[in-house]
Amino acid sequence: MIENLESILVRFDNLNNAGRYQEVLADVEPLLSQQENTELYLVKANAQYGIGDLDGALKSLEKAIVANPDHVGARSNYGSVLFAMGRYVDGLNACDSALYIGGGFAPAYVNAAHCLAALGYIDLATEYLQQAVEQNPEDVSIMQTAALMMAEMDLYDLARDMFMQAARTRGGPDSIHEQIADFFATARRKGIDRTKVISDVNAWRDEFAKKPDVFRLSADLLG
Repeated sequence: MIENLESILVRFDNLNNAGRYQEVLADVEPLLSQQENTELYLVKANAQYGIGDLDGALKSLEKAIVANPDHVGARSNYGSVLFAMGRYVDGLNACDSALYIGGGFAPAYVNAAHCLAALGYIDLATEYLQQAVEQNPEDVSIMQTAALMMAEMDLYDLARDMFMQAARTRGGPDSIHEQIADFFATARRKGIDRTKVISDVNAWRDEFAKKPDVFRLSADLLG
């Protein structure tokens, strides 16, 4: 058994988040020689993904799944790497296997939606994103991710509604309003009807009248 494994994993996560991938790779290998551990394989895969070694990340995630076949995070990450490799059908299958084990795991829905969108199944991708939100109704970050993906798929009305849902959710960051302003500005640049956008901007501003930043952010959009 590896002593203080939990604190070691926290350290590795912090290093990966800071982009210090080589340090993770140097330190994790001796530990894996002591014990085959799903969480250690996950941090190794994240570091390999960070340096662009997709083949290595995929192999590490395969070992993570072998070590714990019911680990939804490992299966979801496996799907994400397959997506990055252009293997969209395989990625979707991996995400669906994660959702079969843990139906509310939002990253698996999101990763599956990426695969479906890449395959051209926009309606199904949207359903997966909506499921991610429905299964995690208090998670503003999931709403933000879903809204951004819907915007990328040119689903203006759905993206607008999702952004507004995120803004209304308790505990959401004030920065959500900056994302909303950028969304409306981008919609204008993409040619969405100006009258429609201005109407939506006014509705947003009226609903969040108590937030001064909303008036500041909306000013240019109403010009």
